[in-house]
Amino acid sequence: MPELLFTLYGRPHPQKQYQISRGKLYNPSYGDRLEIRKKILEQLEFDFVPLKGPIHLQLFFYFAPPASFSKKKRAALLATPYHVIRPDFDNLAYLITNAVKTIAIEDDCQVCDATIKKRWGEEDKTIILIKELEESGCA
Repeated sequence: MPELLFTLYGRPHPQKQYQISRGKLYNPSYGDRLEIRKKILEQLEFDFVPLKGPIHLQLFFYFAPPASFSKKKRAALLATPYHVIRPDFDNLAYLITNAVKTIAIEDDCQVCDATIKKRWGEEDKTIILIKELEESGCA
């Protein structure tokens, strides 16, 4: 079963809602998605073929406490790792699944199983683990 692991350093970005400007619909997350795709392509082998079968996707989003926080408040946040403020986990995951589409997996509809975790951490980063499941494992 093939497995792909990507680490994207920097603050995780959520998918932004579509906007209407001058009567036209546009995606304000387009630039974020391109940036994520570029970072993933840098970590892939040159001749990689996207995975075709059912996928288990694991996403780990780590947020560093703001620099303005005191050492005491920072330590308290890191001691209780759950990140229970915005951005929402579904918007974070949506941007990642759209970014890996066609470069790591053929389509985001292949994701049958997912684990998404939002945590406080020492540094801002996103860890993406993509595993191809056996056909019988996705019922």
